[in-house]
Amino acid sequence: DTLNSQEARQMFSFVSLFFVLTLGILIAFLVNRSTFEVHRAHDRDSKELQSKSLRLENLVTLLNYSNDLMCIVDQNSFTIDDLNPVFKILLGFELSEVRGKNLMKFIKQDESSAGLEKDIKSMNDDEVLEFKCKLVCKDGSEKDFKWTGITKNGKMHASARLLA
Repeated sequence: DTLNSQEARQMFSFVSLFFVLTLGILIAFLVNRSTFEVHRAHDRDSKELQSKSLRLENLVTLLNYSNDLMCIVDQNSFTIDDLNPVFKILLGFELSEVRGKNLMKFIKQDESSAGLEKDIKSMNDDEVLEFKCKLVCKDGSEKDFKWTGITKNGKMHASARLLA
């Protein structure tokens, strides 16, 4: 009787130990597996972010070294949100003198610019508008430009090429 009781306790201890070890191994496997998945996802996301950063850097370089004026203008207020350095090169203005200002301040008001504000305000998303106008340089001189603008989410993304 005591022998069976002792064997039963030993068997119970063995089964309990086996259960705990099996459970420990299973938990370790699941933790390692999920950790591996997290590391793999992190590595994949890191590579994707690096690729996007490089692409963004290339686009910034392209915009900054373009020969065209490029800017983003609020469609309703005509405030220049952002622009490339060509404004300084072609018009003589520091970027800080242009950013946050009304685009119409730099456009000579004449027959070529009449109705331009109304045309820009009435544009729908993905609509393209082409127009010609004179821009007034910092020194007071004027230069002819041909503009192409496209609107998206209340902003006109525009580029202007100097006419010879």
